[in-house]
Amino acid sequence: MLFDDLKKQSAQISRGATAKAPVAHASCNVIARLDAPPDTRDGRLILRATPLFDGPYTAAGRAETFVVREARVKECLDNLNKGAGGGAGSVLAFGNAWRDRETGDLSVGWINTCVSSSKVKGEMNHHQTRRVEQVFAQMPVLDFTNVRRAAGEPERVRWPLGQDFAEARVQVGGRWQTATFERNWLKEKLEQAWDARQRDGVSVNLRLPVLRPEQSRAVVDRAGARAALAELLAADRYRSVLTRMGVAAGEAGSEARWQPLMRGESAGEWADHLLSRGPGFDAGGAPVFDPETGAQVMADRFSLIAGVDNDVLFAAAGRGELAVEFLPRDTLLVSSKNAVGLANDVKAILQSESADDLHAISFTFGRDPEAVARVALVLQQQGERTYVVAGPFRLDTGPSHSPATVPSPHWQPAAAAAARGPAEPEPPLEPATVRDIPDLDDDFELDQAAIGAALEEAPVSAPAPVEAAPAPAPLTAKPAESTQTPPRPRRRHGRPSP
Repeated sequence: MLFDDLKKQSAQISRGATAKAPVAHASCNVIARLDAPPDTRDGRLILRATPLFDGPYTAAGRAETFVVREARVKECLDNLNKGAGGGAGSVLAFGNAWRDRETGDLSVGWINTCVSSSKVKGEMNHHQTRRVEQVFAQMPVLDFTNVRRAAGEPERVRWPLGQDFAEARVQVGGRWQTATFERNWLKEKLEQAWDARQRDGVSVNLRLPVLRPEQSRAVVDRAGARAALAELLAADRYRSVLTRMGVAAGEAGSEARWQPLMRGESAGEWADHLLSRGPGFDAGGAPVFDPETGAQVMADRFSLIAGVDNDVLFAAAGRGELAVEFLPRDTLLVSSKNAVGLANDVKAILQSESADDLHAISFTFGRDPEAVARVALVLQQQGERTYVVAGPFRLDTGPSHSPATVPSPHWQPAAAAAARGPAEPEPPLEPATVRDIPDLDDDFELDQAAIGAALEEAPVSAPAPVEAAPAPAPLTAKPAESTQTPPRPRRRHGRPSP
């Protein structure tokens, strides 16, 4: 056919080349405090706001102009009205953002209300108790009871939601081994647990692993390691602790290893046990003896860095050749079986064919469960428990770290800076695809009814007040004098933003 001939001739001329290199859409989210009510003139939506955190396109405390892309104006206006986020002082999440190279403004694709200034003033929906924090997080994990457990299956299922499989330690033939369970099995088990969720002993929880580099402890010897580990675990016995080793300045390289979860009731006794030494055996279980003394060699019960004797590690740290630290990881509860919001998340998971269908998780964390993304969380706290009520919102252009490269007060690995890329990534020349834009209702959040019921029992002290303006009137885009109107965007259906 003629068209095929033209394409063949064109391919011979160009040899398959195009005039532009492929562009990876380097978008992120920006959390900012609204400086003034939005400008809705001429059918546009323009907001002046000051970012709370540094990002690839922004600096904390430096005011920016945010311009909503034309096709998204109506949806963003609707979302602002639902969350009462149009008043000065409100804290907003600007999603799928990049800097427009022609105007210098930040182009955004969606908006969520994190803290409404009018709700803070009116003490509504507990917005006066909210705070927004920047954390280093890994992909959410859904853990639930295996209600119809068969031989060779785990008692509880832990499913990192960015993967199409999960691994678990199970007993097979009387021996423990790691087994892999595929997505269809996971969905079947999740459906069974969800249907039985009202039964005693059945739980379904959505959790977010969060690394705490600001709480890390530097160690240089065995006594210091024992004290640091006991202190970290005394604060929370259920947290994980990562050993990180960085080589001296000027050299590349780092190693990390997760320690076993604490057993028993005493953090000090566990630290003594983990760092102790015992008689050494070979791979076949036979004792190993020192050929010079004839005594059985002593070995670490657990090597803090795989393949490195702890005494050797501490000696190098004492000489200043290595930086060694313990970094804790907590698991925040996002929602549980009694939260209405979790029902929507479970429904989306059961209807998904792959992890890629969970767009918000894919956008924020990718596919690697060990990848670490710098994100913002909207938190509410009751007593000792912290609830995640909105987020996570990815603040970089991708999951930029691994556990070994997250920067801390004790160690700023060069790999961490390199992983984040240039401070001002080159923006795309054209709008990102829908695949790049997370759905407005994909954020993992505890529903307000459950939060309200919990907080009514014990008042929570409020953070520093947000300067609030009177409750704004509903926002509407004011049409330009031209008779042309923007195209009507596709509507999404989901629960309203908080």
